[in-house]
Amino acid sequence: MAAVIPPWRRSLLPSTFRGVAFEVEGRDLSGGRNSVTHEFPDSEEVYTEDLGRKAERWSVEAYVWGPDYLTRRESLKKALREAGSGEYVDHWGGRHWVVATAWTCREHRTKGGWADFRIELVEAGVVKAQVIAGDSRSVVFGRADDALDPLALDFENGFSVGGPSFLGDNALSLLSDVGGDMSALAATVGGVGSGPLGQFQRSMSSFTGGLSALVATPSTLAGRLQSLIRQLIRLGGGGRASYVTASGLYATTGGTWSAVAPITDNRVRQAANQQAILDLVAGTALVEQARASAEMDYPTIEEATAARAEITSRLDTRIRAARSNDTRMALRRLGGAVTRDITNRGADLSRLTDYTPGATLPALVVAHGLYGDATRSAEILARNPDLAHPLFVPGGHAIKVVANG
Repeated sequence: MAAVIPPWRRSLLPSTFRGVAFEVEGRDLSGGRNSVTHEFPDSEEVYTEDLGRKAERWSVEAYVWGPDYLTRRESLKKALREAGSGEYVDHWGGRHWVVATAWTCREHRTKGGWADFRIELVEAGVVKAQVIAGDSRSVVFGRADDALDPLALDFENGFSVGGPSFLGDNALSLLSDVGGDMSALAATVGGVGSGPLGQFQRSMSSFTGGLSALVATPSTLAGRLQSLIRQLIRLGGGGRASYVTASGLYATTGGTWSAVAPITDNRVRQAANQQAILDLVAGTALVEQARASAEMDYPTIEEATAARAEITSRLDTRIRAARSNDTRMALRRLGGAVTRDITNRGADLSRLTDYTPGATLPALVVAHGLYGDATRSAEILARNPDLAHPLFVPGGHAIKVVANG
C-alpha cells in the first residue's frame, strides 16, 4: 500500500529569499500589539492604550550544502546584502514581503560543504514595497515571458508515447479533452468579433486534426499548445477578460481525469504523460493569468488582494509539481513580481464597506446619493448579485459599496 502523505506535509514550500533557494532547520515567527500602560499615583486603576499592530518578524535557521555549496552560499549572501525589501517564501506556507535586518553565516571545519545561516527578517509593509517597485507591471510581463520556455522544456522531457499503442491513444484523448475545454471557454468570451474567434477556431481545428503526428514530437506539441492557449486567453482583448479566461482554463484542466495506478512500467509512463499535459496546460494558463493581472485595474483593495491570493496560491501548487529547478525558479520569480505589482498598485485603492439604505430605492437613486453619479448603479449591482431587481434595493438590507467613492 502506498504511503499516505499528510496534508500538512503537502503544504510545505521550498524556502527562498529574492528567488534564492535554501534549506531550513526551523524558524520563529513573532508579532503582537504595540501598547503603553498608564498607571496613576494614588489610584487602583490602570489603562493600557493599544497603539496598533507590531511588525511581524521571522528568525530563520537556514543552511546550504552540497558540492556547489560555495556558489549557493554566495548567492544567498548577495540576496541578503541587497538594499530594500524582497520576497520571502516561508517553508511552512505563505509569501511575505520583508527586509533582511541581520544575518550570520557559520561554517565549521567538521562540516565540509555546509554553511549555516541565521537570518532575521521583518515585514516591509505597503509603503516600502511602493518605494522600490518601479515599473512593476513590466516586471510581471517579463517574468511571465521567462516562465514559458521552462514549462515547455519540462513537457518535452516528461512526455513520450513510445511503446504500446494505448499510450498514444490515451494522450490523444487527454489532449482532445483540453481542446474541448478551450473551445467551450472561447464560446463564453463576450464581445469577441468574428475575426479573432474565427482565427482561434481555425487554429484549434488545425491542432486537433494534426494531433496524431504532434504527439510524436513533444517539443513541437508544446509550442503549438502554448500558442493556442495564449491565443484563447487574448480573445477578450487582455485585462480582466483574459484573467477570467485564464483562470477558468486553469480550474477546468484535468478536473475529470482519473488517476493512473503506476502498477507497470507502461502505466508509469501513462501517468507521467498525463501529469506532463496537466503541468503544461495549467502552468501556461497560470502564467497568462499572472500576465493579465498586471494589465488589470482594481477598483478596490479587496479585489486586488483576492487576485493576488488566488495567483500566489496556484503558483505554490505549480512550484511543488514542477519537474525542474528552472521551472520552479521561474515561477517563484513570477510570484514575487505579481506580489510586488498588486501590493504596489493596491496601496491607494478604496475599500469596500457595508451600506444599509433606509428605504427601498432604485439602484440609480442609491448611486446618486452615495457618489453623486447615478451611472454607478451598475457598479452597485455588480458587487451585489443577490439584488433581484435594479429598481428595488431593499431598505434595511446591507449592501457592499466602495467607501469614500
